[in-house]
Amino acid sequence: MFYELKLENGESYKLRMNSKSIKDIEDKNGSLLDLFNKMKISDAPMLLYYLIKDYNHGFGQEDGYKLYDQLVDEGKTYEDILNIIMEGMIASGFFKKEQLNAPTKK
Repeated sequence: MFYELKLENGESYKLRMNSKSIKDIEDKNGSLLDLFNKMKISDAPMLLYYLIKDYNHGFGQEDGYKLYDQLVDEGKTYEDILNIIMEGMIASGFFKKEQLNAPTKK
């Protein structure tokens, strides 16, 4: 299962993180779940890179930054980009779709 990200210019990417990518992130940053709890804006391009690289040949780390900028150029906000990342994490088995749509308790 993948989440397909379609861009306005017609490009599309399959998003799904495999277990090797998860290990790579956790080796560099600690627990992936903790990363989500303390997420910084600068983490978004890195997560896009790891979600895309294994299923889109030739997608490099710099491409993660370019994609983030391209999404902003398309009018997406940081919150929109987080939702894209969450959809990729759902496809990777981290969360259930219902968790993405669940209201937050205050």
